Amino acid sequence: MSVNPDTAAALATMRRKPALTDAPFVWTPEVATARAAHVAALMRYDLAIDRSVDADAEPLSPADRNAEAARSQLLPLEERYATRHKVVVTGLELMRANLFRPVSVAALALSLGLSLRQLERLFEKELGDTPAPIYREMRLEAARIEVRQGRRPMQDIAHDFGFTSGSFSKTYQRQFGVTPSTDRRAAIGGAV
Repeated sequence: MSVNPDTAAALATMRRKPALTDAPFVWTPEVATARAAHVAALMRYDLAIDRSVDADAEPLSPADRNAEAARSQLLPLEERYATRHKVVVTGLELMRANLFRPVSVAALALSLGLSLRQLERLFEKELGDTPAPIYREMRLEAARIEVRQGRRPMQDIAHDFGFTSGSFSKTYQRQFGVTPSTDRRAAIGGAV
């Protein structure tokens, strides 16, 4: 399972989860303002994890930057899911950290030190559903942010979030009641 170690270390040192409203739209002297929502989301994410600008650091790939932008626009886990159970919260954090690199629920259970069935029972008890549909919903919510921005082809978005083009459209419509292309046209046209 791949989890960004820098993100995990930064989040572990924080006393509380940052809200999107906590971060100003100023990042460095080189970037003083944010004009596009995508850039603003990346800046909020970078500020939220207290990432410093390092000239020697390896830059994020475009796919990773898109994942970080989508992740930063999602509701904080404590607001989205009504649970305080440490194992469930850790599982949700791992899911959110791997939106672009979907992992199996079995691998998630293994990383949490539980059997697959124990994890499913725990999620059902705490959240009313098993991990697989919750993870799919989480990935779809992040994908919807990308779809509505209209900057990337649908096929790329579907692939990045672990869907085939056909399954993405069907799953998206089941989740949101509208096809991705219709949702994109409505968002771009302003008829949200």
